[in-house]
Amino acid sequence: MVHNSFDPQALGRQLGFQGFIVPQQMGDYSFGAFYRLNHGSMAAPGAIGLTWIRMEGGDEPFQHVATITRQALESLSESPGFVTGMVGARRPDENGESYGFTVSAWETLEAMDQIRPNPQHQSVVHEFMKEKVAHSTHSRVYQLVRTKPMMIACAECGKKNNAHNKSGVCSACKSPLGDAPPYW
Repeated sequence: MVHNSFDPQALGRQLGFQGFIVPQQMGDYSFGAFYRLNHGSMAAPGAIGLTWIRMEGGDEPFQHVATITRQALESLSESPGFVTGMVGARRPDENGESYGFTVSAWETLEAMDQIRPNPQHQSVVHEFMKEKVAHSTHSRVYQLVRTKPMMIACAECGKKNNAHNKSGVCSACKSPLGDAPPYW
């Protein structure tokens, strides 16, 4: 008899996936996963929207909320002034409770305010508020009060430099600095 086996993490990596083994709960900490959507915007965010969502009922409500949240984020990401968005979730626990969050970053508060008439966003809000898809939800909007420069490390000496330094060279060793990454 022949017994074949494989390393699931190695297989996942070969297929372009990531695999993490983490507990669902450890003391006061809950673990899950997140994804980020960015179409290449290099703009600095001036407003942030945060939404927290709690679902009950197991995998079906969890999957439904994940689908409609992703669809809403994709719709919003086409809007002028959208910088980036993140969605995170923790799968249902033994009691069927799960949690999720969304973060959307916008160039300005005015750009962010355009989500109100967005039909996909309105549909998600309607489901959360009227159809009781989510057990509880809470949203906040934050506007920029102060900012500090994005810092990047010099590849040669490791010194942190302002990523948007006009000279494009390290202030310590004068080596060329790489490109600034997108915010968030």
